[in-house]
Amino acid sequence: SKVKKLRGAIQLHSMPLEKSKSLVQPINQLFRFMNEGEPIRVWLRDETSCFIDGRITGFDEYMNCVLDDASEVCPSIFISFHSQLSPHYSPSTQVSAKTGDRQNLGRILLRGDCITMISHL
Repeated sequence: SKVKKLRGAIQLHSMPLEKSKSLVQPINQLFRFMNEGEPIRVWLRDETSCFIDGRITGFDEYMNCVLDDASEVCPSIFISFHSQLSPHYSPSTQVSAKTGDRQNLGRILLRGDCITMISHL
């Protein structure tokens, strides 16, 4: 009797996950981005003033990602904010302090534990 109740509770608990079509696993979304060659934007954990744009060409189970045509983007609002916080802040020489700019990186490998968010452009 207790076993039947337990089995019933397990089946009821697992039903929504089995029937839900809206839940997309992160690894499946990465695979979709890679197969469709969509340009993506990656927000990094420790570098909150910049993000990386590119196309995923490979990844593994740890969400380490290889990006092609990658570029680092630092919007001007972040640059001006950081320059006000610290007089010693100096953005990369290829980044314009007025408008923000892109620094081309080419093919890069991003560690999965550094990634905060990935979205399509």
